[in-house]
Amino acid sequence: MKKRKRRILAAATAAMLILSACSGTSKENTGQSAEQSVAATTAAASDTVTEKTEGNQFTYVIGTEPLTLDAHLISDANTGRVSVQIHENLVKRDLEGNFKPVLATEWSSNEDATEWTFKLREGVTFHDGEPFNAEAVKFNIDRLKDPATGSPKSSLVSMISDYEIINDYEIKFILEQPCAVIPAMVSTYSTGMMSPKAVQEYGKDYSTHAAGTGPLKLKEWIPGTSMSLEKNENYWGDPATADTINIKIIAEDSARAMMLKTGDADVAANIPSVLVNELESDPNVAISMVPGYRTIYLGLNFQDEKLSNLKVREAIDYAIDRDAIINGILGGYVTFPSTGVISSSIQNAKPGIGDDYKYDPEKAKELLAEAGYPDGFTTKINTPEGRYAMDRQVAEAVQAMLSQVGITAEVNVLDWGAYTEAAAAGDTAIFLLGKGCATGDLAQDLMYNYRTGELQNYTLYSNPEYDKICEEQQRTADEAARKELLYKMQDIIHEDRASIILYYENQTFGTRADVDGLVIYPNETIELAYLTRK
Repeated sequence: MKKRKRRILAAATAAMLILSACSGTSKENTGQSAEQSVAATTAAASDTVTEKTEGNQFTYVIGTEPLTLDAHLISDANTGRVSVQIHENLVKRDLEGNFKPVLATEWSSNEDATEWTFKLREGVTFHDGEPFNAEAVKFNIDRLKDPATGSPKSSLVSMISDYEIINDYEIKFILEQPCAVIPAMVSTYSTGMMSPKAVQEYGKDYSTHAAGTGPLKLKEWIPGTSMSLEKNENYWGDPATADTINIKIIAEDSARAMMLKTGDADVAANIPSVLVNELESDPNVAISMVPGYRTIYLGLNFQDEKLSNLKVREAIDYAIDRDAIINGILGGYVTFPSTGVISSSIQNAKPGIGDDYKYDPEKAKELLAEAGYPDGFTTKINTPEGRYAMDRQVAEAVQAMLSQVGITAEVNVLDWGAYTEAAAAGDTAIFLLGKGCATGDLAQDLMYNYRTGELQNYTLYSNPEYDKICEEQQRTADEAARKELLYKMQDIIHEDRASIILYYENQTFGTRADVDGLVIYPNETIELAYLTRK
Protein backbone atom coordinates (compact mmCIF):
# COMPACT_ATOMS: atom_id res chain seq x y z
CA MET A 1 0.00 0.00 0.00
CA LYS A 2 2.87 2.42 0.72
CA LYS A 3 4.17 1.98 -2.80
CA ARG A 4 0.73 2.76 -4.18
CA LYS A 5 0.52 5.90 -2.04
CA ARG A 6 3.78 7.19 -3.49
CA ARG A 7 2.51 6.59 -7.02
CA ILE A 8 -0.67 8.55 -6.34
CA LEU A 9 1.27 11.42 -4.78
CA ALA A 10 3.65 11.51 -7.73
CA ALA A 11 0.71 11.36 -10.10
CA ALA A 12 -0.96 14.32 -8.46
CA THR A 13 2.28 16.32 -8.59
CA ALA A 14 2.86 15.48 -12.24
CA ALA A 15 -0.70 16.41 -13.09
CA MET A 16 -0.23 19.83 -11.52
CA LEU A 17 2.95 20.38 -13.50
CA ILE A 18 1.28 19.43 -16.78
CA LEU A 19 -1.77 21.56 -16.17
CA SER A 20 0.27 24.59 -15.13
CA ALA A 21 1.37 24.88 -18.78
CA CYS A 22 -2.21 25.09 -20.06
CA SER A 23 -3.89 28.27 -21.22
CA GLY A 24 -6.96 29.32 -23.17
CA THR A 25 -9.40 27.10 -21.27
CA SER A 26 -12.86 28.45 -20.58
CA LYS A 27 -12.41 27.71 -16.85
CA GLU A 28 -10.83 30.36 -14.63
CA ASN A 29 -7.73 29.59 -12.55
CA THR A 30 -8.71 30.31 -8.95
CA GLY A 31 -5.19 30.03 -7.60
CA GLN A 32 -6.30 27.46 -5.01
CA SER A 33 -4.00 24.76 -3.78
CA ALA A 34 -4.98 21.11 -4.25
CA GLU A 35 -5.93 20.95 -0.55
CA GLN A 36 -8.04 24.11 -0.81
CA SER A 37 -9.74 22.75 -3.92
CA VAL A 38 -10.67 19.50 -2.18
CA ALA A 39 -11.92 21.42 0.84
CA ALA A 40 -14.03 23.63 -1.41
CA THR A 41 -15.55 20.70 -3.26
CA THR A 42 -16.28 18.96 0.04
CA ALA A 43 -18.21 22.02 1.16
CA ALA A 44 -19.99 22.18 -2.20
CA ALA A 45 -20.94 18.53 -1.93
CA SER A 46 -22.35 19.04 1.54
CA ASP A 47 -24.36 22.03 0.31
CA THR A 48 -25.70 20.03 -2.65
CA VAL A 49 -27.17 17.18 -0.61
CA THR A 50 -28.18 17.99 2.94
CA GLU A 51 -30.18 14.91 3.81
CA LYS A 52 -28.42 11.56 4.11
CA THR A 53 -30.28 8.49 2.93
CA GLU A 54 -30.94 5.61 5.26
CA GLY A 55 -32.48 2.16 5.24
CA ASN A 56 -33.44 0.97 1.78
CA GLN A 57 -33.12 4.40 0.18
CA PHE A 58 -29.86 5.11 -1.66
CA THR A 59 -28.27 8.09 -3.36
CA TYR A 60 -26.36 7.55 -6.61
CA VAL A 61 -24.22 10.46 -7.83
CA ILE A 62 -23.09 10.80 -11.44
CA GLY A 63 -21.19 13.44 -13.38
CA THR A 64 -23.65 14.19 -16.16
CA GLU A 65 -27.43 14.06 -16.33
CA PRO A 66 -29.02 11.32 -18.45
CA LEU A 67 -30.11 12.71 -21.79
CA THR A 68 -33.24 10.60 -22.28
CA LEU A 69 -35.07 7.55 -21.00
CA ASP A 70 -36.24 6.65 -24.49
CA ALA A 71 -34.09 3.53 -24.89
CA HIS A 72 -34.02 3.82 -28.68
CA LEU A 73 -32.44 7.28 -28.54
CA ILE A 74 -29.65 6.50 -26.08
CA SER A 75 -26.11 6.90 -27.39
CA ASP A 76 -24.02 7.08 -24.20
CA ALA A 77 -23.29 4.66 -21.39
CA ASN A 78 -23.99 7.18 -18.60
CA THR A 79 -27.59 7.49 -19.79
CA GLY A 80 -27.72 3.75 -20.47
CA ARG A 81 -26.76 2.97 -16.88
CA VAL A 82 -29.95 4.62 -15.67
CA SER A 83 -32.17 3.25 -18.43
CA VAL A 84 -31.24 -0.39 -17.76
CA GLN A 85 -32.61 -0.08 -14.24
CA ILE A 86 -36.02 0.47 -15.87
CA HIS A 87 -35.88 -1.27 -19.26
CA GLU A 88 -34.87 -4.87 -19.74
CA ASN A 89 -33.58 -6.72 -22.79
CA LEU A 90 -34.39 -10.05 -24.35
CA VAL A 91 -30.96 -11.25 -23.21
CA LYS A 92 -27.98 -9.72 -21.40
CA ARG A 93 -24.31 -10.50 -20.87
CA ASP A 94 -23.20 -11.67 -17.45
CA LEU A 95 -19.96 -10.65 -15.73
CA GLU A 96 -18.00 -13.16 -17.85
CA GLY A 97 -19.51 -11.88 -21.09
CA ASN A 98 -21.81 -14.87 -21.60
CA PHE A 99 -25.44 -14.39 -22.63
CA LYS A 100 -28.13 -15.08 -20.05
CA PRO A 101 -31.93 -15.08 -20.37
CA VAL A 102 -33.94 -12.04 -19.35
CA LEU A 103 -37.19 -11.37 -21.22
CA ALA A 104 -36.35 -14.22 -23.57
CA THR A 105 -35.93 -17.66 -22.03
CA GLU A 106 -34.49 -19.41 -25.11
CA TRP A 107 -33.11 -18.43 -28.51
CA SER A 108 -31.72 -20.23 -31.54
CA SER A 109 -30.89 -19.68 -35.21
CA ASN A 110 -31.15 -21.72 -38.36
CA GLU A 111 -27.99 -23.11 -39.95
CA ASP A 112 -27.04 -20.02 -41.97
CA ALA A 113 -28.06 -17.51 -39.25
CA THR A 114 -30.74 -15.87 -41.40
CA GLU A 115 -33.53 -16.68 -38.93
CA TRP A 116 -33.49 -16.26 -35.15
CA THR A 117 -36.27 -17.53 -32.89
CA PHE A 118 -36.83 -16.17 -29.38
CA LYS A 119 -39.11 -17.75 -26.80
CA LEU A 120 -40.37 -15.07 -24.43
CA ARG A 121 -40.97 -15.07 -20.71
CA GLU A 122 -44.64 -15.35 -19.81
CA GLY A 123 -46.48 -13.35 -17.17
CA VAL A 124 -44.39 -10.18 -17.51
CA THR A 125 -46.03 -6.75 -17.46
CA PHE A 126 -44.67 -3.29 -18.16
CA HIS A 127 -44.71 -0.69 -15.39
CA ASP A 128 -47.93 0.75 -16.81
CA GLY A 129 -49.67 -2.63 -16.54
CA GLU A 130 -49.49 -3.52 -20.22
CA PRO A 131 -48.48 -7.11 -21.11
CA PHE A 132 -45.05 -7.95 -22.50
CA ASN A 133 -45.42 -10.26 -25.50
CA ALA A 134 -44.29 -10.88 -29.08
CA GLU A 135 -46.23 -7.87 -30.39
CA ALA A 136 -44.37 -5.63 -27.93
CA VAL A 137 -41.03 -7.00 -29.19
CA LYS A 138 -42.05 -6.34 -32.81
CA PHE A 139 -43.15 -2.81 -31.91
CA ASN A 140 -39.81 -2.02 -30.26
CA ILE A 141 -37.68 -3.44 -33.10
CA ASP A 142 -39.76 -1.67 -35.76
CA ARG A 143 -39.51 1.64 -33.92
CA LEU A 144 -35.76 1.30 -33.44
CA LYS A 145 -35.36 0.64 -37.19
CA ASP A 146 -37.68 3.44 -38.31
CA PRO A 147 -35.68 6.42 -39.70
CA ALA A 148 -38.35 8.72 -38.27
CA THR A 149 -37.29 7.68 -34.77
CA GLY A 150 -33.79 9.02 -35.42
CA SER A 151 -32.03 6.37 -33.35
CA PRO A 152 -28.22 6.58 -33.41
CA LYS A 153 -28.21 2.79 -32.89
CA SER A 154 -30.69 1.72 -35.57
CA SER A 155 -28.01 -0.42 -37.24
CA LEU A 156 -28.31 -2.82 -34.30
CA VAL A 157 -31.43 -4.28 -35.89
CA SER A 158 -31.26 -2.99 -39.46
CA MET A 159 -30.70 -6.50 -40.81
CA ILE A 160 -34.10 -7.69 -39.51
CA SER A 161 -36.41 -7.54 -42.53
CA ASP A 162 -39.50 -9.40 -41.32
CA TYR A 163 -41.05 -11.34 -38.44
CA GLU A 164 -43.09 -14.42 -37.80
CA ILE A 165 -45.13 -14.16 -34.63
CA ILE A 166 -45.55 -17.84 -33.80
CA ASN A 167 -47.68 -17.13 -30.74
CA ASP A 168 -47.88 -14.53 -27.97
CA TYR A 169 -44.59 -15.73 -26.49
CA GLU A 170 -42.53 -16.79 -29.49
CA ILE A 171 -41.21 -14.61 -32.30
CA LYS A 172 -38.92 -15.28 -35.23
CA PHE A 173 -36.68 -12.59 -36.72
CA ILE A 174 -36.16 -13.02 -40.46
CA LEU A 175 -32.94 -11.39 -41.65
CA GLU A 176 -32.05 -10.00 -45.05
CA GLN A 177 -28.57 -11.45 -44.64
CA PRO A 178 -26.79 -13.84 -42.24
CA CYS A 179 -25.90 -12.41 -38.86
CA ALA A 180 -24.30 -14.50 -36.16
CA VAL A 181 -24.42 -11.84 -33.45
CA ILE A 182 -28.15 -11.13 -33.07
CA PRO A 183 -28.05 -11.99 -29.32
CA ALA A 184 -25.42 -9.28 -28.88
CA MET A 185 -27.54 -6.79 -30.81
CA VAL A 186 -30.54 -7.28 -28.52
CA SER A 187 -28.50 -7.21 -25.30
CA THR A 188 -27.69 -3.50 -25.20
CA TYR A 189 -29.44 -0.57 -23.51
CA SER A 190 -30.55 0.74 -26.92
CA THR A 191 -32.66 -2.38 -27.48
CA GLY A 192 -34.39 -2.22 -24.11
CA MET A 193 -38.09 -3.05 -24.21
CA MET A 194 -40.48 -0.13 -23.68
CA SER A 195 -44.25 -0.25 -23.24
CA PRO A 196 -45.82 0.34 -26.68
CA LYS A 197 -48.78 2.02 -25.00
CA ALA A 198 -46.57 4.46 -23.08
CA VAL A 199 -44.49 5.28 -26.16
CA GLN A 200 -47.61 5.99 -28.22
CA GLU A 201 -49.41 7.87 -25.47
CA TYR A 202 -46.58 10.17 -24.37
CA GLY A 203 -44.49 10.50 -27.55
CA LYS A 204 -41.65 12.96 -26.96
CA ASP A 205 -42.57 13.09 -23.27
CA TYR A 206 -41.95 9.37 -22.80
CA SER A 207 -38.78 10.04 -20.81
CA THR A 208 -40.77 11.44 -17.90
CA HIS A 209 -43.29 8.58 -18.10
CA ALA A 210 -40.91 5.70 -18.88
CA ALA A 211 -42.40 2.22 -18.57
CA GLY A 212 -40.19 -0.83 -18.86
CA THR A 213 -40.30 -4.22 -17.16
CA GLY A 214 -37.32 -3.85 -14.79
CA PRO A 215 -37.07 -4.28 -11.01
CA LEU A 216 -36.99 -0.49 -10.63
CA LYS A 217 -39.37 2.01 -12.19
CA LEU A 218 -39.28 5.75 -12.71
CA LYS A 219 -40.68 7.62 -9.75
CA GLU A 220 -39.94 11.15 -10.93
CA TRP A 221 -37.67 13.03 -13.31
CA ILE A 222 -37.58 16.79 -13.35
CA PRO A 223 -34.87 17.40 -16.01
CA GLY A 224 -32.08 19.56 -14.70
CA THR A 225 -33.29 19.16 -11.12
CA SER A 226 -33.75 15.62 -9.83
CA MET A 227 -34.45 12.01 -10.71
CA SER A 228 -35.58 9.11 -8.58
CA LEU A 229 -36.41 5.44 -9.13
CA GLU A 230 -38.53 3.19 -6.96
CA LYS A 231 -39.12 -0.51 -6.43
CA ASN A 232 -41.37 -2.26 -8.95
CA GLU A 233 -43.74 -4.18 -6.67
CA ASN A 234 -44.99 -6.29 -9.59
CA TYR A 235 -41.62 -7.41 -10.92
CA TRP A 236 -41.56 -10.87 -12.52
CA GLY A 237 -38.19 -11.83 -10.99
CA ASP A 238 -36.45 -11.38 -7.65
CA PRO A 239 -37.87 -8.23 -6.06
CA ALA A 240 -35.56 -5.27 -5.64
CA THR A 241 -34.02 -4.76 -2.21
CA ALA A 242 -33.78 -1.00 -2.77
CA ASP A 243 -36.99 0.93 -2.20
CA THR A 244 -35.73 4.18 -3.72
CA ILE A 245 -32.71 5.31 -5.73
CA ASN A 246 -32.20 9.08 -5.73
CA ILE A 247 -29.95 10.23 -8.56
CA LYS A 248 -27.90 13.40 -8.16
CA ILE A 249 -25.88 15.16 -10.86
CA ILE A 250 -22.49 16.38 -9.58
CA ALA A 251 -20.12 17.39 -12.39
CA GLU A 252 -16.98 17.90 -10.31
CA ASP A 253 -15.02 14.65 -9.84
CA SER A 254 -13.68 15.51 -6.41
CA ALA A 255 -17.11 16.62 -5.20
CA ARG A 256 -18.56 13.19 -5.97
CA ALA A 257 -15.67 11.59 -4.14
CA MET A 258 -16.13 13.82 -1.10
CA MET A 259 -19.84 13.06 -0.98
CA LEU A 260 -18.89 9.46 -0.28
CA LYS A 261 -16.73 10.56 2.62
CA THR A 262 -19.45 12.73 4.13
CA GLY A 263 -22.15 10.10 3.64
CA ASP A 264 -24.17 12.29 1.27
CA ALA A 265 -23.80 9.61 -1.42
CA ASP A 266 -24.08 5.84 -1.25
CA VAL A 267 -22.74 5.12 -4.74
CA ALA A 268 -20.56 7.40 -6.89
CA ALA A 269 -19.52 6.92 -10.51
CA ASN A 270 -16.24 7.94 -12.19
CA ILE A 271 -14.05 8.34 -9.13
CA PRO A 272 -10.92 10.28 -10.17
CA SER A 273 -7.80 8.15 -9.91
CA VAL A 274 -5.84 10.73 -7.92
CA LEU A 275 -8.38 10.37 -5.10
CA VAL A 276 -8.57 6.57 -5.10
CA ASN A 277 -5.87 6.16 -2.48
CA GLU A 278 -7.39 8.74 -0.15
CA LEU A 279 -10.81 7.14 -0.41
CA GLU A 280 -9.42 3.64 0.12
CA SER A 281 -7.87 4.83 3.38
CA ASP A 282 -11.30 5.90 4.63
CA PRO A 283 -12.90 3.00 6.54
CA ASN A 284 -16.34 4.33 5.59
CA VAL A 285 -15.71 4.06 1.83
CA ALA A 286 -15.13 1.11 -0.53
CA ILE A 287 -13.67 1.44 -4.05
CA SER A 288 -14.36 -0.91 -6.96
CA MET A 289 -12.07 -0.63 -9.99
CA VAL A 290 -12.79 -3.07 -12.82
CA PRO A 291 -11.74 -3.25 -16.48
CA GLY A 292 -14.23 -2.01 -19.02
CA TYR A 293 -14.70 -1.67 -22.74
CA ARG A 294 -14.22 2.10 -22.97
CA THR A 295 -11.58 3.76 -25.13
CA ILE A 296 -10.87 7.47 -24.58
CA TYR A 297 -9.83 9.28 -27.74
CA LEU A 298 -9.57 12.57 -29.59
CA GLY A 299 -12.11 12.87 -32.38
CA LEU A 300 -10.99 14.91 -35.39
CA ASN A 301 -13.52 16.57 -37.69
CA PHE A 302 -12.77 15.40 -41.24
CA GLN A 303 -14.71 18.39 -42.63
CA ASP A 304 -12.06 20.67 -41.13
CA GLU A 305 -9.54 21.53 -43.87
CA LYS A 306 -6.52 21.14 -41.60
CA LEU A 307 -7.67 17.98 -39.82
CA SER A 308 -8.66 16.28 -43.08
CA ASN A 309 -4.92 16.14 -43.92
CA LEU A 310 -3.47 12.76 -42.84
CA LYS A 311 -0.10 14.33 -42.04
CA VAL A 312 -1.79 16.73 -39.61
CA ARG A 313 -3.61 13.86 -37.92
CA GLU A 314 -0.36 11.92 -37.65
CA ALA A 315 1.33 15.01 -36.22
CA ILE A 316 -1.31 15.26 -33.51
CA ASP A 317 -0.76 11.58 -32.77
CA TYR A 318 2.99 12.08 -32.34
CA ALA A 319 2.44 15.20 -30.20
CA ILE A 320 0.56 13.29 -27.50
CA ASP A 321 2.59 12.01 -24.56
CA ARG A 322 0.28 9.21 -23.42
CA ASP A 323 2.58 8.18 -20.57
CA ALA A 324 2.36 11.68 -19.08
CA ILE A 325 -1.44 11.59 -19.23
CA ILE A 326 -1.75 8.04 -17.95
CA ASN A 327 0.77 8.30 -15.12
CA GLY A 328 0.78 12.04 -14.48
CA ILE A 329 -2.93 12.84 -14.48
CA LEU A 330 -4.65 9.48 -14.11
CA GLY A 331 -2.27 7.91 -11.61
CA GLY A 332 -1.59 4.85 -13.75
CA TYR A 333 -5.13 3.58 -13.25
CA VAL A 334 -5.89 3.34 -16.96
CA THR A 335 -4.33 1.17 -19.66
CA PHE A 336 -1.97 2.14 -22.47
CA PRO A 337 -3.70 1.43 -25.82
CA SER A 338 -1.73 -1.65 -26.85
CA THR A 339 -4.43 -2.93 -29.17
CA GLY A 340 -5.03 0.46 -30.68
CA VAL A 341 -8.45 1.57 -31.79
CA ILE A 342 -10.52 -0.53 -29.39
CA SER A 343 -10.11 -1.67 -25.79
CA SER A 344 -8.06 -4.83 -25.32
CA SER A 345 -10.82 -6.14 -23.02
CA ILE A 346 -13.08 -6.68 -26.04
CA GLN A 347 -12.96 -9.93 -27.96
CA ASN A 348 -11.27 -9.64 -31.40
CA ALA A 349 -9.36 -6.45 -30.56
CA LYS A 350 -6.25 -6.69 -32.74
CA PRO A 351 -3.04 -6.77 -30.67
CA GLY A 352 -0.02 -4.67 -31.47
CA ILE A 353 -1.60 -1.69 -33.20
CA GLY A 354 -0.78 0.50 -30.23
CA ASP A 355 2.93 -0.18 -30.71
CA ASP A 356 2.85 2.69 -33.22
CA TYR A 357 1.79 5.22 -30.59
CA LYS A 358 5.10 6.98 -30.04
CA TYR A 359 5.63 10.38 -28.45
CA ASP A 360 7.84 12.34 -30.85
CA PRO A 361 7.21 16.12 -30.91
CA GLU A 362 10.02 16.71 -33.42
CA LYS A 363 8.39 14.25 -35.82
CA ALA A 364 5.10 16.06 -35.24
CA LYS A 365 6.67 19.38 -36.26
CA GLU A 366 8.15 17.80 -39.41
CA LEU A 367 4.76 16.43 -40.43
CA LEU A 368 3.06 19.78 -39.84
CA ALA A 369 5.65 21.46 -42.06
CA GLU A 370 5.13 18.85 -44.77
CA ALA A 371 1.38 19.43 -44.54
CA GLY A 372 1.89 23.14 -45.13
CA TYR A 373 1.69 24.34 -41.53
CA PRO A 374 5.31 25.04 -40.52
CA ASP A 375 4.10 27.62 -37.99
CA GLY A 376 1.26 25.46 -36.74
CA PHE A 377 -2.35 26.63 -36.57
CA THR A 378 -5.16 27.43 -34.16
CA THR A 379 -8.06 25.17 -33.32
CA LYS A 380 -10.51 24.23 -30.55
CA ILE A 381 -10.93 21.19 -28.32
CA ASN A 382 -14.39 20.43 -26.95
CA THR A 383 -14.54 18.44 -23.73
CA PRO A 384 -17.25 17.41 -21.28
CA GLU A 385 -16.66 17.69 -17.56
CA GLY A 386 -17.71 14.87 -15.27
CA ARG A 387 -18.53 12.40 -18.03
CA TYR A 388 -15.14 10.64 -17.81
CA ALA A 389 -12.64 10.64 -14.98
CA MET A 390 -10.50 13.80 -15.14
CA ASP A 391 -11.83 14.56 -18.63
CA ARG A 392 -11.31 18.34 -18.50
CA GLN A 393 -7.82 17.91 -17.07
CA VAL A 394 -6.90 15.47 -19.83
CA ALA A 395 -8.13 17.92 -22.47
CA GLU A 396 -6.03 20.66 -20.90
CA ALA A 397 -2.98 18.40 -20.91
CA VAL A 398 -3.55 17.69 -24.63
CA GLN A 399 -3.81 21.43 -25.15
CA ALA A 400 -0.40 21.93 -23.53
CA MET A 401 1.17 19.12 -25.60
CA LEU A 402 -0.18 20.49 -28.88
CA SER A 403 1.20 23.91 -28.01
CA GLN A 404 4.68 22.38 -27.90
CA VAL A 405 4.47 21.56 -31.62
CA GLY A 406 2.88 24.84 -32.69
CA ILE A 407 -0.83 24.01 -32.48
CA THR A 408 -2.72 26.53 -30.36
CA ALA A 409 -5.94 25.00 -29.10
CA GLU A 410 -8.66 26.61 -27.01
CA VAL A 411 -10.35 24.18 -24.62
CA ASN A 412 -14.12 24.54 -24.64
CA VAL A 413 -15.80 22.88 -21.61
CA LEU A 414 -19.45 22.01 -22.24
CA ASP A 415 -22.13 20.28 -20.22
CA TRP A 416 -22.95 16.83 -21.58
CA GLY A 417 -26.14 17.82 -23.37
CA ALA A 418 -24.53 20.76 -25.18
CA TYR A 419 -21.45 18.67 -25.89
CA THR A 420 -23.38 15.88 -27.63
CA GLU A 421 -25.44 18.39 -29.60
CA ALA A 422 -22.29 20.06 -30.88
CA ALA A 423 -20.73 16.71 -31.76
CA ALA A 424 -23.83 15.51 -33.61
CA ALA A 425 -23.98 18.78 -35.54
CA GLY A 426 -20.29 18.58 -36.53
CA ASP A 427 -19.82 21.87 -34.67
CA THR A 428 -16.37 21.06 -33.33
CA ALA A 429 -12.82 20.60 -34.58
CA ILE A 430 -11.19 18.31 -32.00
CA PHE A 431 -13.19 16.67 -29.23
CA LEU A 432 -12.38 14.45 -26.26
CA LEU A 433 -14.74 11.49 -26.18
CA GLY A 434 -15.03 7.90 -25.01
CA LYS A 435 -16.39 4.99 -26.99
CA GLY A 436 -17.71 1.97 -25.17
CA CYS A 437 -19.08 -1.29 -26.50
CA ALA A 438 -22.51 -1.92 -25.09
CA THR A 439 -23.04 -5.10 -27.12
CA GLY A 440 -19.62 -6.60 -26.34
CA ASP A 441 -19.15 -7.06 -30.10
CA LEU A 442 -16.53 -4.61 -31.35
CA ALA A 443 -17.98 -4.37 -34.88
CA GLN A 444 -20.91 -2.36 -33.58
CA ASP A 445 -18.67 0.13 -31.81
CA LEU A 446 -16.50 0.57 -34.90
CA MET A 447 -19.49 0.93 -37.20
CA TYR A 448 -21.27 3.51 -35.03
CA ASN A 449 -18.19 5.69 -34.84
CA TYR A 450 -16.67 5.37 -38.33
CA ARG A 451 -19.09 4.07 -40.95
CA THR A 452 -20.29 6.65 -43.47
CA GLY A 453 -23.59 8.23 -42.51
CA GLU A 454 -23.89 6.79 -38.99
CA LEU A 455 -25.51 9.31 -36.64
CA GLN A 456 -22.80 8.66 -34.06
CA ASN A 457 -19.97 9.19 -36.56
CA TYR A 458 -19.12 12.59 -35.09
CA THR A 459 -15.79 12.81 -36.97
CA LEU A 460 -17.67 12.61 -40.31
CA TYR A 461 -15.05 10.07 -41.42
CA SER A 462 -15.83 8.26 -44.68
CA ASN A 463 -13.87 5.47 -46.36
CA PRO A 464 -15.63 3.29 -49.01
CA GLU A 465 -13.28 0.36 -48.41
CA TYR A 466 -14.02 0.46 -44.70
CA ASP A 467 -17.78 0.64 -45.33
CA LYS A 468 -17.57 -2.38 -47.62
CA ILE A 469 -15.79 -4.48 -44.99
CA CYS A 470 -18.35 -3.39 -42.39
CA GLU A 471 -21.10 -4.85 -44.53
CA GLU A 472 -19.13 -8.00 -45.30
CA GLN A 473 -18.40 -8.86 -41.67
CA GLN A 474 -22.09 -8.53 -40.81
CA ARG A 475 -22.91 -11.19 -43.41
CA THR A 476 -20.14 -13.55 -42.26
CA ALA A 477 -21.23 -16.29 -39.89
CA ASP A 478 -17.87 -18.11 -39.80
CA GLU A 479 -16.06 -16.84 -36.70
CA ALA A 480 -12.51 -17.15 -38.05
CA ALA A 481 -13.34 -15.39 -41.32
CA ARG A 482 -15.21 -12.66 -39.48
CA LYS A 483 -12.26 -12.12 -37.14
CA GLU A 484 -10.00 -11.38 -40.12
CA LEU A 485 -12.49 -8.81 -41.39
CA LEU A 486 -12.65 -7.19 -37.95
CA TYR A 487 -8.86 -6.99 -37.95
CA LYS A 488 -8.97 -5.24 -41.35
CA MET A 489 -11.47 -2.72 -40.01
CA GLN A 490 -9.13 -1.87 -37.14
CA ASP A 491 -6.13 -1.59 -39.47
CA ILE A 492 -7.93 0.89 -41.72
CA ILE A 493 -9.07 3.05 -38.81
CA HIS A 494 -5.52 3.09 -37.46
CA GLU A 495 -3.82 3.81 -40.78
CA ASP A 496 -6.22 6.67 -41.47
CA ARG A 497 -5.84 8.00 -37.90
CA ALA A 498 -9.61 8.35 -37.95
CA SER A 499 -9.25 9.31 -34.29
CA ILE A 500 -6.35 9.67 -31.87
CA ILE A 501 -6.50 6.95 -29.23
CA LEU A 502 -5.38 8.02 -25.75
CA TYR A 503 -6.00 5.15 -23.31
CA TYR A 504 -8.50 2.52 -22.13
CA GLU A 505 -10.49 3.61 -19.11
CA ASN A 506 -11.20 1.38 -16.13
CA GLN A 507 -14.53 1.64 -14.37
CA THR A 508 -14.07 3.17 -10.93
CA PHE A 509 -17.03 3.34 -8.56
CA GLY A 510 -17.17 4.17 -4.91
CA THR A 511 -19.70 3.09 -2.32
CA ARG A 512 -20.17 3.64 1.35
CA ALA A 513 -18.61 0.71 3.20
CA ASP A 514 -21.97 -0.38 4.57
CA VAL A 515 -23.52 -0.60 1.08
CA ASP A 516 -23.45 -3.91 -0.74
CA GLY A 517 -24.95 -5.34 -3.93
CA LEU A 518 -23.59 -3.00 -6.62
CA VAL A 519 -22.93 -5.01 -9.80
CA ILE A 520 -20.62 -3.52 -12.46
CA TYR A 521 -20.61 -5.08 -15.92
CA PRO A 522 -17.77 -4.82 -18.49
CA ASN A 523 -20.04 -2.93 -20.91
CA GLU A 524 -20.41 -0.17 -18.28
CA THR A 525 -23.94 -0.96 -17.19
CA ILE A 526 -24.61 -1.49 -13.50
CA GLU A 527 -27.31 -2.90 -11.24
CA LEU A 528 -28.70 -0.69 -8.49
CA ALA A 529 -31.90 -2.59 -7.68
CA TYR A 530 -30.26 -5.02 -5.29
CA LEU A 531 -28.34 -2.60 -3.09
CA THR A 532 -28.46 -3.40 0.60
CA ARG A 533 -27.00 -2.02 3.82
CA LYS A 534 -24.78 -4.32 5.85
